[in-house]
Order: sequence, then C-alpha cells, then structure tokens
Amino acid sequence: MPFSFGIEEEYFLVDRDTKAVARRMPDGFFEAARTALGDSVAGEFLQSQIEIVTKPHDDVAAARAELRRLRNVLGDIASQHGLAILAAGTHPTAIWERSRQSEGERYDNVMDDLQMIGRRNMLCGMH
Repeated sequence: MPFSFGIEEEYFLVDRDTKAVARRMPDGFFEAARTALGDSVAGEFLQSQIEIVTKPHDDVAAARAELRRLRNVLGDIASQHGLAILAAGTHPTAIWERSRQSEGERYDNVMDDLQMIGRRNMLCGMH
C-alpha cells in the first residue's frame, strides 16, 4: 500500500493594501470560498484565519499543484473582499487584543482550556 499524505495550510486574512490582520471575516467571504473550494476550505480558531486542505496524495508534484490551485483561488476570492492571504507562522505586527475568536463549540472549548494562551494565539501552521 503506497504512502499517502495531505496538506493543511492556515493563512492570516489581511487587508489587501496595509497587510494589517483583519479583525473579522467579512460577510460573504467564507461562503464564496466554500462555493469555489468546497470542503477544501475551513474556518479557523480566529476570524482572521482560514485554512485550506488538499485531498490525500501519493505524489508530491500533484500535491504541490493542488496546493498552488487552492492558494490562487482563495487569494482571488480574498482580493474581491479587499483582503489578501498571508502564509506566515505568525503575523509580524498583529495585536492579539484585537483578534476575535471564531464562533463554535470547538473553539469555545479550546479557549476555555487554553485561557490566556488561546487569547494570544496569533499563529498559523502548515501540516
């Protein structure tokens, strides 16, 4: 049985011009991303974050091509909403006090468990 893998990549949503972290996901943005990308896009812990997920692959070139396509489509949709996506472990000028947690029981539980660490979580990852 061949080895397979998928890629999850999280992005900060930033203002297209200033590159400042968006405080919240604009109305219609997630719906447009979901329409274009289906289950390959998901919300994240903070409203200023979004995640894309590739299908399982057993070929690195195919995974890279899908990741590139997902990034491009998401970037185009972000641009239509005055945003850009930023793939970075942390945002260099983000102010955690201005961030807003996404709605959902899962995120409420994470915040309850992590408390201050959760509030200051201005991190994105790739796994």
